[in-house]
Amino acid sequence: MRQDIYGGLKNAVEKGDDLESAVRSFINAGYPEAEVRDAAQALSGSTAGHSIVSQTTVSSTVPQTISHSTGTKSPENRQQVQSNLVRSIETDRRKGTDWGLIVLGSVLFILIIVLITSIFFKTQIIDFFSSLI
Repeated sequence: MRQDIYGGLKNAVEKGDDLESAVRSFINAGYPEAEVRDAAQALSGSTAGHSIVSQTTVSSTVPQTISHSTGTKSPENRQQVQSNLVRSIETDRRKGTDWGLIVLGSVLFILIIVLITSIFFKTQIIDFFSSLI
């Protein structure tokens, strides 16, 4: 049994997901079905001794049978995968460089430099504009 699969299933159950949906998501992610089911059986056997995993009780997760049709994915699973892809694309956009913030910061920096320069050279600026009149 692979420890990464076991750990992932255990984390999912501890966060409140039911074991069946966690198994389905691992299989949909491309993990071998036999290894995922072995890890699920080991997890359901080890959680039987514990009192409460998180918000879900062990009694509600242990008797559940893990049924998943092999072969084609159902439209429900495809929709779930597509929504996960959309979420990951949106988070990638959020992680990107915020160019608006960079432009505003640059404009602020330039204005501060102009202010400091005008304070130091105010007499020369006044003389320049006086000579124009």
